[in-house]
Amino acid sequence: MADTIIKFYSTTSEKLNTIEVNAGNLIFVKDERTIYLDTDVRTAYQQIICLANDIQRTSLSNPIKGFYFIEDTCILWRYDNGWHQLTSTPQDQIIFAPRSSFPAEGRENALYVDGTSMYRYIDGTYKLMNASIDWGAFA
Repeated sequence: MADTIIKFYSTTSEKLNTIEVNAGNLIFVKDERTIYLDTDVRTAYQQIICLANDIQRTSLSNPIKGFYFIEDTCILWRYDNGWHQLTSTPQDQIIFAPRSSFPAEGRENALYVDGTSMYRYIDGTYKLMNASIDWGAFA
């Protein structure tokens, strides 16, 4: 799945079948509280445990059978008598957070957004990517 492009959808159960099965589709069905992942078939995932990082996942002494989402890598895992990686880390990410809570060392392939200001972590520092824009001037 390393070469597969992940596409995110949000829909209702009534409209789920209108989305064609394509490897890489990750579909959130709001009224079912279910996530579907398309490979060559569509598979439903209904309960996901969120962990901050992979160290927390590998440190679990008795993991339960189920699905685990690792927040810092954005990887979905399944545990069933062993760990099975279901997705890969996205190549690019957008992080929405106040500037004061950006990590000390950012990721070069991420876009950090604080309100209407966008930053990239380049050469060891956060660089503002947009100038102040008066959007009212375009109305």
